[in-house]
Amino acid sequence: MRSTPQPKLGQPPRLRTPYLVLAGALLLTSLATYYVAASAEAKDRLRFENSVQHTQDSVVNRLQTYIAMLRAGTGLFAASNSVTRQQFKSYVDRLNLSERYPGIQGIGFSKRVKPDEKEALIAEMRRQGFQDFTIKPEGEREEYHAIIFLEPLDRRNRVAIGFDMFSEPVRHAAMEQARDTGQPAASGKVTLVQEIDEQKQAGFLIYIPVYKKGQPTETVEQRRDALEGFVYSPFRTDDLLEGIFGNEKIPGVAFQVYDGDALTPDNLLHDSRKITGAVDDSYEARFTTVTTINVAGRPWQLAFSTQPDFDLASGRNLAPFIMLGGVMISLVLFAVTRAQARSRAEAEAAAAELRQSESLLRESEARFRALVEQSPLSTQILAPDGRTLRVNRAWEKLFGVTLDQIGDYNILKDEQLIAKGVMPYIEKAFAGEAAEIPPVAYAPNRGPYKGRELWMTAYIYPVKDESGNIREVVLVQEDITERKRAERERAELLAREREARQEAETANRLKDEFLATVSHELRTPLNAILGWAGLLRNGRLDAETAARAYVVIETNAKAQAQLINDILDVSRIITGKVRLEVRQVELAPVVEAAIDSVRPAADAKGIKIKKEIDDQSGLVLGDPDRLQQVVWNLLSNAIKFTPSGGCVEVRLERREVDESLKVNSNEPVDSIHPSSYIEIKVSDTGQGIKSEFLPYVFDRFTQADGSITRKHGGLGLGLAIVRHLVEMHGGTAQAESEGEGRGSTFYVRLPLLKDEGGRMKDEKVSKFEIAASKSSFHRSPFVAHPSLRGLRVMVVDDDADAREVIKAMLAQSGAEVETAASVADALRLFERFKPAVLVSDIAMPEQDGYSLIRAIRSLGSERGGLVPAIALTARVKAEDRERARTEGFQLHLSKPIEPAELVRAVASLVENRAKDHHQ
Repeated sequence: MRSTPQPKLGQPPRLRTPYLVLAGALLLTSLATYYVAASAEAKDRLRFENSVQHTQDSVVNRLQTYIAMLRAGTGLFAASNSVTRQQFKSYVDRLNLSERYPGIQGIGFSKRVKPDEKEALIAEMRRQGFQDFTIKPEGEREEYHAIIFLEPLDRRNRVAIGFDMFSEPVRHAAMEQARDTGQPAASGKVTLVQEIDEQKQAGFLIYIPVYKKGQPTETVEQRRDALEGFVYSPFRTDDLLEGIFGNEKIPGVAFQVYDGDALTPDNLLHDSRKITGAVDDSYEARFTTVTTINVAGRPWQLAFSTQPDFDLASGRNLAPFIMLGGVMISLVLFAVTRAQARSRAEAEAAAAELRQSESLLRESEARFRALVEQSPLSTQILAPDGRTLRVNRAWEKLFGVTLDQIGDYNILKDEQLIAKGVMPYIEKAFAGEAAEIPPVAYAPNRGPYKGRELWMTAYIYPVKDESGNIREVVLVQEDITERKRAERERAELLAREREARQEAETANRLKDEFLATVSHELRTPLNAILGWAGLLRNGRLDAETAARAYVVIETNAKAQAQLINDILDVSRIITGKVRLEVRQVELAPVVEAAIDSVRPAADAKGIKIKKEIDDQSGLVLGDPDRLQQVVWNLLSNAIKFTPSGGCVEVRLERREVDESLKVNSNEPVDSIHPSSYIEIKVSDTGQGIKSEFLPYVFDRFTQADGSITRKHGGLGLGLAIVRHLVEMHGGTAQAESEGEGRGSTFYVRLPLLKDEGGRMKDEKVSKFEIAASKSSFHRSPFVAHPSLRGLRVMVVDDDADAREVIKAMLAQSGAEVETAASVADALRLFERFKPAVLVSDIAMPEQDGYSLIRAIRSLGSERGGLVPAIALTARVKAEDRERARTEGFQLHLSKPIEPAELVRAVASLVENRAKDHHQ
């Protein structure tokens, strides 16, 4: 580069102007270069911080998900006194680990074994199929923690069966922490027992303690005594993180995971560079940081650093070009102004020298235009009156318009710039002073940013002639839209993160409250059942007390079944799986049947039920079972909150629509009377509803009194089910109350079907049919059994207790009963016993009830293949009932079932078959 000539002493002031212009242009170039470099540095740091936050959040969220999944696993042991290997395998198979929880090695259970229990455990495990099972390593210890379950039981996990993790110090420390705190605990860095291949990975384990049911766990000593074992998961760290991120790439950012507080090679769990093969020890990272996360009570250090790819995408690479372009423009401006000064100084001396100077000036201007044209920054040359004289290619590309297309555009009259408040800066430049325009949003009417927001920052300065008059104004603009977008996205991400965290905290609180309520409501009847069952087993109760015990056990079992059915109904409602078996229904028999089913409960409290039922109210289109469930829920709710001696009134009538109350219906308009509907009204003299709670009375899990001192139990689901079922029938549900202590009234309004001469009477549902087809939400009281004397019945169920109770139910009515525990046993017994009726469970190991009925139906009539069959199962969905009939069962009954209902079903099958033979 040429050395810059210095002004000589004694030169006229105007000859010093080029040097001032040069200094100003170089200063502007330095400022622009610094600004670009600083902006690129800030943008790069933001990219790095976003990558760090994304990686950290992904690891933390995934590990929290796995811990939550392990917590759910402890529920399997809390719900049963003894968990078999098959039950554990079925539970893990349903989790579908490979798809839903990628990166996890498996889920296992290690059992705490005392020395005197060691041989019994070994024998039991060998009986379950582990012929070489032993506790490893050998040796005498105060207690053993052998792995007895580990699924999926693949080639790696099979090696770990029997390993005593308590014998290894690192695992021992984590297990003690989990045992004493009752919380999940992660181990330090270990090499898993499953590492049987040559390529080994660093690993760790997460433990959650399982305590014996019924033992206190308030103190550390109590938790140590009550410990039964640990539900745990082993992790290969590289596989885990590959499962978290999959094919997701974090451009230019690598990270290492260290166990504990020290960043040492011994503590290294994972290095993303080794996975991607991008290790370059000669590269010095621009940005690095170390963050700490908590993994089940153990700290992990995540060390992040940029990689060469990160620098390639950096905007700071433009800074040298901006500097070079600015210097060249500065030199051109210097040359132009210097030439002008000299030409004017020498104009008096010689006209020839003046013309030569003007020629030099034109050449300089041409070079200036060329430099401006090639500049990467958007540049606009303006006349003193605001018109545009020249623009460069960067400007045309940014705004999508050429100089010829600008027309009479004048920057001093630009309405957008006036509205944005930047006109004072522009006017300042036209008045003779340079100005820096702060960031402003502009909306071009064409070009790549048409219809979008364009953010710019600019520098505007005047160019004066030798007389000090403004010859033109230069406007240099920089597109900072991407930077603004990144800043806005970061702010939006932070806002969404705060909102998501608040929603998660609210959801967790509501979940905990609901689970506490469910636990209380399910345990309360269970406590009565287990207590009276224990007293009956001791055989020390007199006849009267024993009879009362049976009633209490039956009542609480029905209450618990009702709670479970309500929870299942709400689950189907939430997932949209409720199905209606729709037909024409006369509501009078439905209401009568519901009243009959709740009358014993009302009589027990001395509550009088008044009814006014219009038998000619008309027909509705709906599912009779679900409609009876609606009425039963309303009646049960009224009886529950009405004190002894009170009154419950039920009214069914046809009503005319008034303009203040319209019936909402999903049915076509031409199938519903425009002026009539059927109304079911249930009112009581109970405790009433507070006005502030009335708008939420039909919401799920809401109760007016949700405290632990409340007088009435329940989950707050009954009325929510009522509203949803009514709306599915095209109707509305409404509640009214004048306040506490003044009773409440519930209205159900259903659209009325037209009566155009033919009502299809064969499709009506009678009161007898409704009572005979009770749905799972309510069981009728015990009635006298039909006689089954001499009738051969075969019962198939893999559960021994279920087989015995069904056998006892049928035997009490005189039936001759044989039982089988599997499909294979049932087929052998069938040929010998030749039953008149088959009662079979559906869900059984190896082969299910569908396999059994298909095999029997294939025998033909001469070998008993047409035997009537009942599917007695806990699978109660509509599709389960339909499949049972399709496969060959005549009836589908749901568990639990009462003796009278089962005996009536068996008797009806025998009676129907006898009629068929007679015909």
